[in-house]
Amino acid sequence: VWFYLGIVVLHILRNTAVEETWIFVGAALVPATIFWIMVHRLRTTDTITAVNLVVAAVIGGTLAITAGGTLDKLIGMIPQAEFGGKGIIALSMAGFVEELCKGIVIVIVGWKLVKSTRNGLFVGGAVGLGFAVLETMFYIASSVGGADPIIDAAREAVGRGLLAPFGHVLWSSLFGAALFTAAAKTGRFRLSW
Repeated sequence: VWFYLGIVVLHILRNTAVEETWIFVGAALVPATIFWIMVHRLRTTDTITAVNLVVAAVIGGTLAITAGGTLDKLIGMIPQAEFGGKGIIALSMAGFVEELCKGIVIVIVGWKLVKSTRNGLFVGGAVGLGFAVLETMFYIASSVGGADPIIDAAREAVGRGLLAPFGHVLWSSLFGAALFTAAAKTGRFRLSW
């Protein structure tokens, strides 16, 4: 569907009415596949459900990108030297800000869930998936600028799709597992060094 929309409907027929749909499908294709695999890896003994994962992906991903986008912009407003048109402090802090926001959201989304490493992997992965879809939509939409904007956007979608499992999804899964494992000792989240 994504190839057909991009090649036939957008590129050949130049029908831009489906552009947002094409961007969404391109951004969500790989994360949705990973999500499907996650749901099918749930065991009957797990205390987490597919509904918990949907909530973590949709609400958690949206909250994480909202908080991350806010903090990124605020850091970018600090007077700083620039590199490639972006502030050096903002560039160096981007990864930290994104992971911090996802970590906070993982705690919020997982607050009432049983604290286990496995639940943390699932919740963290779902939050990372939601974040990845929304961030990739932005990058696809903003990647146009060459002779053929559809080809430029397709390159961005494919590149980010190939990296999706190893970026936000993996890091958020590991972060969620670490947070939940630490909380499993007392059954609740707590701040510690």
